[in-house]
Amino acid sequence: MLMMDDGFYTHPRVLRILAEAGGDGGWLWACGLAYCSRHLTDGRIDATALPVLFPQYRGKGGLDALAAGLVRAGAWEAVEGGFIVHDYLQWNPSREKVLARRKAEADRKAGARSMKATPRPHGSPHGTPHGQPAGLPPGVPSDGAHGVPAGVRSTRPRPDQDQTKDPPVSPPSDSDSDPEPSADAHRDDVEAVLDHWAATLYPNAAPKRTLERRKRVRARLREGFTREDLFKAILGARRDDWLMGRDPKARAGGYRDVDTVLRDAAQVERLMALAPVAPPGQLGLAGTTPEPTPMPTDEERRANMRRVAEIVGGLFAPREEAS
Repeated sequence: MLMMDDGFYTHPRVLRILAEAGGDGGWLWACGLAYCSRHLTDGRIDATALPVLFPQYRGKGGLDALAAGLVRAGAWEAVEGGFIVHDYLQWNPSREKVLARRKAEADRKAGARSMKATPRPHGSPHGTPHGQPAGLPPGVPSDGAHGVPAGVRSTRPRPDQDQTKDPPVSPPSDSDSDPEPSADAHRDDVEAVLDHWAATLYPNAAPKRTLERRKRVRARLREGFTREDLFKAILGARRDDWLMGRDPKARAGGYRDVDTVLRDAAQVERLMALAPVAPPGQLGLAGTTPEPTPMPTDEERRANMRRVAEIVGGLFAPREEAS
């Protein structure tokens, strides 16, 4: 979870961000903090993640120019292949500490479940002194037979009752078949790939992160592909007419589900070959941020207005009748 001071907007570094990169730069900086916290990157932001952080940005120069403004403001530090958030670990826990805390929490819950599952003699909870009826403090009189106060009817089953029937079993949930988050080495990579897939192939929707989709991404990661490889394959899918539904024989909307895009190793390698290659000097992947449409100059606007006036005037001009 990301924690921010309620007075962060008055910090000198934030004011420098607004001066160097404007409000859009401030938003990119905040999204970068959330990205590092969610994926436990210790403050590192890969250049390939920029389109995921701000997919709607269409400003001049693209996200690379916006990131350069954050570097000038001292909020980010440029490193090979991406950026480092300045002083991130000074104010946020490291990946090692977060994983240790998650493991301790998982162990604590597992221990509690184990205690509940351990059989207890005569229905006595753990820690009940020998000879003391369950649920009664010392000195409270009981009927001596079922461990309840005298005069109170017991709801516990008696030894002469049929206790052979199994209790009802709840149906398995997603968490029963999916590995514990703390034990899954690919958890953060899976979430990063799903972020990139949703932002790249479903920019105007929010597809659900189902167990099946997580399993598909995890299977490719276990085959040796890195998250950057899968990012590249997802970008390549945008150039595939069949997957994107541009082929006349494809269904409307195409086949953009991660279950199809990352179907198997051969599919990933094929789509990686289709992905655009970043020109030298660019920080992000080419094609991830469309080039903005240039604004017309004042002279071009005046010429357009004159042309429109001529067309409109011609529509209403009186016509000469044929003799």
